Amino acid sequence: MLILCPKCWSEIDATHVVCDKCGAMVDLYSRNYEQQLTNVLAQSDARRRAQICCILGCRGKTSASPVLVDLLHDPDVEVCEAAIRALGEIGDASAAEAVKPMLMSENDDLRSAARYVLRTLTGAAV
Repeated sequence: MLILCPKCWSEIDATHVVCDKCGAMVDLYSRNYEQQLTNVLAQSDARRRAQICCILGCRGKTSASPVLVDLLHDPDVEVCEAAIRALGEIGDASAAEAVKPMLMSENDDLRSAARYVLRTLTGAAV
């Protein structure tokens, strides 16, 4: 898995704790790292927003759920799908209500991701 350096925003391997480019320490599971990621969402392009969703999902921390729920309304479909999948990885059942409207999306990938994640979050067939 690739993660983003919170100082220079280079992509680095998650097994490293120091960025090869700038030397910054990276603690993937710290609350500070999560905050740094969420702080750059507004000024990030769609690709970076989707990457951030994936990283937040891999961290598995429910503290990221509100940010990911907000990203379900992102104008970019890839970001929405990444947010859905990240919520599924986190496993926060309280996010199920926010994911349900995605079942009505015109986009097949979003509907499919929502069905899969809702089965994960609720344990019920969708």
